Amino acid sequence: SLLFLSPVWTLVTAHPHLLDVWEQRVLVGREPVARVEQEVLGVSLPQLCAALASHWGLPDWIAQGYRMLNGNRRMLIRALRIARDNEHPLHQQQMLDADPALRRWLTLPSNTILLANGLALSAHHSWSDAHCLRWLRFTGLYLQVPLNELQQMVHQQAVVSARLIGPTTLWHPAQGLLWPTGSRFQVTKAARLPSAEALAAWREHCRELLSEHCPYENVLQLTATACKALSCAGMQRVLMMLFDRKQHRLIAQQASGLSPAAARLILDPEQSQVLRRLLEKPALLRLKPDNVAQFSALIPGNLKALFHSKHLLLRSIGHDGRVSMLVIADQDGSEISDTALQAFGKTVQCIERALVTFSKRGR
Repeated sequence: SLLFLSPVWTLVTAHPHLLDVWEQRVLVGREPVARVEQEVLGVSLPQLCAALASHWGLPDWIAQGYRMLNGNRRMLIRALRIARDNEHPLHQQQMLDADPALRRWLTLPSNTILLANGLALSAHHSWSDAHCLRWLRFTGLYLQVPLNELQQMVHQQAVVSARLIGPTTLWHPAQGLLWPTGSRFQVTKAARLPSAEALAAWREHCRELLSEHCPYENVLQLTATACKALSCAGMQRVLMMLFDRKQHRLIAQQASGLSPAAARLILDPEQSQVLRRLLEKPALLRLKPDNVAQFSALIPGNLKALFHSKHLLLRSIGHDGRVSMLVIADQDGSEISDTALQAFGKTVQCIERALVTFSKRGR
């Protein structure tokens, strides 16, 4: 398993947040896998793993496993349809006999490593979820073993594995065997609370923003402090955009916790009713699961690509009723608590005060 999944482990080691994104969006949020792969990686995960396996010169049976997921989707679907009828083994065998190409493909020895890893990974999410059940049926078809018998074998193997590992703080699927049937082991993550150090830094940044004598020589310095203050207040992803009135567009000025594409983002308010409303006067739009469907279609696609979240804050900021910037922030997709919302609001007040002081500098 370690060798077969080495491309995945390398990816997770280099970018550990991707695993959290995957779990929350695919396993918890049940979003389509293909869409999440394209938005997060820009490519199919099996395709990426197959390319890495080839580049590293890994054994051919590893590459074959990924090719099975990539290039043999039709075979895989046909096999899964037959596997679903696990209560009628004779009928399954008749269907395989009627499709010699599928039977030869299904019984390839190289498929065993893929089946084993599929079972292991799906068990980390739930023993009775559709993903795990699909791999169990597929494996049962390969081994020609009834589903109940195979489940018992897999459960026993999980217990043996846990005993061999011994006491550990890491999660093991065998623990899930004690949970009620239907349990799912990944749940929606709550946003991390700011540390004492982060809160101290937040107060310091706010104190600077509230200075009576403007400490900033340009807007870039002001927004840099503002972005740091929002991050320290618990906003894990922040994008600050300046409103260019001459060109009538929003231009990214500061970004935190986002991909490099955020720094190059330019938005045309004319293409979004939500942006036009926010630029009319300082206002807050809080997206939540109960209203995200209403507003999602009205938000630019390139902005949604940066913040794929059902919990999002969009706040236009200015003074004297004139908007000068737009702040988009969230807690990495987690639900925004009332405490975090309050801290966000206080930080925005500090930014507004700093804008007023900045506008009066040199007078």
